[in-house]
Amino acid sequence: MVGEIALLDGGERSAYVIAIDEGVLLTIQRGDFLRLLQANASLCLRLMLVLCERLREAHRSLEELAALSLPARLGRLLIRLAANYGSNIGEGLRLGVRLLQEDLGSLIGGSREKVNR
Repeated sequence: MVGEIALLDGGERSAYVIAIDEGVLLTIQRGDFLRLLQANASLCLRLMLVLCERLREAHRSLEELAALSLPARLGRLLIRLAANYGSNIGEGLRLGVRLLQEDLGSLIGGSREKVNR
């Protein structure tokens, strides 16, 4: 789900995304979405849970950025990626998502060069 903040408050989008694989994009107009929320309390609750999880993730990222070294932030990111996208292969683990060093750097507040080191 992307664009949910702008969908809810009518403001500008706060971020952008780039697809790393082919996918299907579904869109909904703000007025239609607000009417759907007004008619469906369980959807409102589910949306609030998703937004709360995203807020917790943003808070955790800010704490890590302020308190941890870049190698520690990279280590934590790799652990999260392994938990969410990893599959066992022999004695190792393969991530089911392709990320460049530049992508990893942007996720942890570092440069590609520092991630490489």
